[in-house]
Amino acid sequence: MLNIVGFGCGSYENMTIEAVRTIEKSELVVGFKTYIDLMREYFPDKEYYENGMMQERQRCEYALNEAVTKEVSLVCSGDSGVYGMACLAYELAGAMDNSPEIKVVSGVTAANSGAAIIGAPLSHDFSVISLSDLLTKKSVIEKRLRAAAMSDMVICLYNPSSKKRADYLAWACSICLEYKDEDTVCGVVRNIGRDMESSKILTLGQLKEYNADMFTTVFIGNKSTVRMGEKMVTPRGYNNKSEKSIIIFAGTTEGRHLADYASGLNIDTHIFVATEYGEMILKDDKSFDGNKCIIHTGRLDEAEIKEEIEKINPMAVFDATHPFAVQVTENIKNACEKTTTKYIRIKRDKENYNLVNREKVRSAGSAEEAAIILSAPCYKNKKVLLTTGSKTVDVYSHLEGFKDNYYLRMLPNVQMLGEVLKSGIKNSNVICMQGPFSENMNYEMIKNYGIEVMVTKNSGNTGGTQEKINAAMRAGTEVIIIEDTGSDECIGIGLSEALKYITEIVEK
Repeated sequence: MLNIVGFGCGSYENMTIEAVRTIEKSELVVGFKTYIDLMREYFPDKEYYENGMMQERQRCEYALNEAVTKEVSLVCSGDSGVYGMACLAYELAGAMDNSPEIKVVSGVTAANSGAAIIGAPLSHDFSVISLSDLLTKKSVIEKRLRAAAMSDMVICLYNPSSKKRADYLAWACSICLEYKDEDTVCGVVRNIGRDMESSKILTLGQLKEYNADMFTTVFIGNKSTVRMGEKMVTPRGYNNKSEKSIIIFAGTTEGRHLADYASGLNIDTHIFVATEYGEMILKDDKSFDGNKCIIHTGRLDEAEIKEEIEKINPMAVFDATHPFAVQVTENIKNACEKTTTKYIRIKRDKENYNLVNREKVRSAGSAEEAAIILSAPCYKNKKVLLTTGSKTVDVYSHLEGFKDNYYLRMLPNVQMLGEVLKSGIKNSNVICMQGPFSENMNYEMIKNYGIEVMVTKNSGNTGGTQEKINAAMRAGTEVIIIEDTGSDECIGIGLSEALKYITEIVEK
């Protein structure tokens, strides 16, 4: 019988009762030399086998062979299934003709014991990542760090530094700083459960300069983690003071105005944006108080929206997504209906644009219809500027001359740019800029690229439709306007009504 026993941080008091009893009944105890020295202190009458660092396989093979006829305990620090020997024992046993029975005895890993010392940093979703590159490539470690930091999970780092990896903690912090604020609450615990045990609270910026070692366990908080004296605490959400909350699905100027307004009120406001760029635009707005709002970043399907609504339980959901984001609106409406949550569509007023030369303007009911118009022989070899965003660029990619003659103006987003370039459009024909664009800016762009046809949406007064049309008329450029014929824009309330409604919720 082979027992793979995690004995925790090293002190007898922190071993589980099951671990103690398992070792007590074992005939042989096998382990790394440093661990066996600890076991001898607590269980002096046992037979022991020990070896050194990087001899895990030999140690495991010896324990397996002996366990065929004996009760053997293979001991590991922390939990034997967390960066421990349990996996190796199972792998090696699978290749044996006569393998012993294996039992894993859980222990308290450093993430848990260290968290208890420093407060309650792991009360919400978290990831545990080892910075040791002995068995994992550094490139793989980086991918995992980025994924955890990007998703705003609390991160617990094992093996943060060594003589050969003295700069790895600073490297890991630099990656996290790409996604987390410099003042993110962090903590370190050294020598858990041993003499000279210590802990310290730092910011992420300070952690980058911290001199850690192999006996250090590192905790990097999320956006909600707070410092309480010399402790770090990540709230789970049980003690939310406000019983009132709203959800805003942003993505438009109206959405940003709603978010700005709500951030100054005594109400829990959850703002959902599809991209990191949308989050950046919100945070860059000086009137936005990020301390009173929670920003959720990422595209959600209907089921995920429903899950978020059920979790937050808002008094109302405000849909301020783009008028042309028909599927997104449909998903939000359906999720609200299934959760019996009040749904409010923010209506963008249509623009009654003024035309200097009506012969230069054509209307289309969709991007597909605009592409049909552009497929006509009269548009062959003409330079076309698409100002309709990145999502519909594929609709035009089949048209003759697309690669050389079509230009796209889009938001400066790396991920979206990568998808756009797959359509076959030239790199030099993609213009990445953030609006708003004045009439003069549009005019200069049209003249600079020699644009003969511009495709735009009727996106309302805040969408800059009139400025684009004026610029095109000045330049003698033809315009194809995509009208939002398929959306439900007639149903909803205006921005001023929405602001008034939020105020009423707060005052109730």
